[in-house]
Amino acid sequence: MRWRLFVGVPVPEPTAADLHHALVPLRERHPQAHWTPPGKLHVTIVFLGATDPAEIPQLETGIAGVVREWAPFDIATGEGGGYLGQRGGVAWLTIFQGRDDIARLSRTMDEALASGAYDKRPPRPHLTLARRVDERLLDDVHAAADELSTRWFVDRAVLYRSHSGPGSALYEELRSFPFGRPAQPTGELPLGD
Repeated sequence: MRWRLFVGVPVPEPTAADLHHALVPLRERHPQAHWTPPGKLHVTIVFLGATDPAEIPQLETGIAGVVREWAPFDIATGEGGGYLGQRGGVAWLTIFQGRDDIARLSRTMDEALASGAYDKRPPRPHLTLARRVDERLLDDVHAAADELSTRWFVDRAVLYRSHSGPGSALYEELRSFPFGRPAQPTGELPLGD
């Protein structure tokens, strides 16, 4: 049996709760969408897909080697975005502040794990808000992006297992990998102040 795996950076619980609250008007206006629960909010670094569980120790070694060289950084969302697809679309917030850091981390992780995730296209860092969306919801997310603006401090990467089933997938945190270098001063107030 193969496991569906990905590496991501989670949204901290208080930040996820604040965003979940800010999304109430959109969730009420678009109840047909499959909204991402607060505990599942993350930015994907690299999608590994179906993986033999026997490969997990090697993956963990690779992930640990990458994050050991990373310092924590601030991240903030920007514009609303998404796409429409055959099974319904996806709505997200782009990553504005920290976009280059997330993209660089994604490419570095991809190379270290030899996943090939970014062989054909570059990383497009974003925070998925909902699936099975329509054009009206995409328009509303785009219009509400300023009110939904979210920021947090990224200080770890997580290896997740995605369990598919009826409804939305469940994400299991297999292991957390704290960044190994000290944070660099940004000249900004700490988040939450």
